[in-house]
Amino acid sequence: MSASITYNFTGNTILSGDATSQSAGINVAFNNSTLTFTNNTISSGTAPITWGLNNAFSSGTTYTNNTISVGSCAGACAQIGLRHAANSGLTMTGNTVNSGVAGVSSTSRTALSLENYSGGASSVQRNTFLNQSGVGTPTAVDIPNANSNQLKFCSNVLIGGARTNAGNAITLRMAQMNAGAGTKFNGNTIIGASVTGGIVYPVNFITNAGYTNFSLDQNIIAGNPVSSASTTCIKESGAVTYATLALNNLSDCSTLYDENGIIRNSFCGGNFGNGCGSLLANPTGLNNTILSPTFVNFAGNDFHLDPATPVGITQGMTSGDLTVFNTACGNSLDRDGNTRIANSSIGAYK
Repeated sequence: MSASITYNFTGNTILSGDATSQSAGINVAFNNSTLTFTNNTISSGTAPITWGLNNAFSSGTTYTNNTISVGSCAGACAQIGLRHAANSGLTMTGNTVNSGVAGVSSTSRTALSLENYSGGASSVQRNTFLNQSGVGTPTAVDIPNANSNQLKFCSNVLIGGARTNAGNAITLRMAQMNAGAGTKFNGNTIIGASVTGGIVYPVNFITNAGYTNFSLDQNIIAGNPVSSASTTCIKESGAVTYATLALNNLSDCSTLYDENGIIRNSFCGGNFGNGCGSLLANPTGLNNTILSPTFVNFAGNDFHLDPATPVGITQGMTSGDLTVFNTACGNSLDRDGNTRIANSSIGAYK
């Protein structure tokens, strides 16, 4: 269809039925068209493959304030709340995306999957990506082909959920990261899953031939305190040619950082280190902390910070840190749309 046509979906409730093969609340087949989704409630039914919204074609898409989820799947299957596989930029703001509750033998659950992602400047900000419970591998946000330029991923809440059978779980996964203009993960709250056996990775990034100007800054990265599995807050695989890892708070992890198999559980000058070992290939790492945040309602997925949280988190962002955030994200807003100021908290919520 013509690239000059814009399709607007606003204020709808869309629920697909059950199917023996695939079920999608919305399945986009508008090649090279521009789409906007605003204030919709979208959900799939039950099927071996389920998508709340599957978009593999649109050349430019804006998702704003939608609630997107999937029904349970039947048998060995895959559930994805929002699959955006269009090879282009996108804008996502204020959405809640839910991977749903797994069926008896689900293989994977993903809230947001960004695939074939090598388009232009894109923005994923102020969203909540939620995994729930069940069997199979949960991933709140999966970027399996992160060859993109200028992705601003800011002020999002990523919730790992739970895995009821033994195995690994990842909350934020970035793979095949190649050199580019830079991807910015700033001011997010990233929560690990509860798992009975295996390893929990709140953050797992895999690079391919290095990555340029990648930042993972000003985030709250936490394991799940009720998980019986070991937790590695950040796992790196591959070589990073330039990266920053500054002003993050890591908590409830048995291992802070797995750097290509080198375990780092201490700090050296604000950086992670084994003694005074390196972090990444040529990194800048400053003022990372291991304080214990107190959330308003962990079990209820309310990750606003309780006043009992240490001031190193709630007042962790200086005026200089705020400038870094504004440069990376293009604004100073938190998950609720409040304006961040100097001496406010790191993570998704001001």
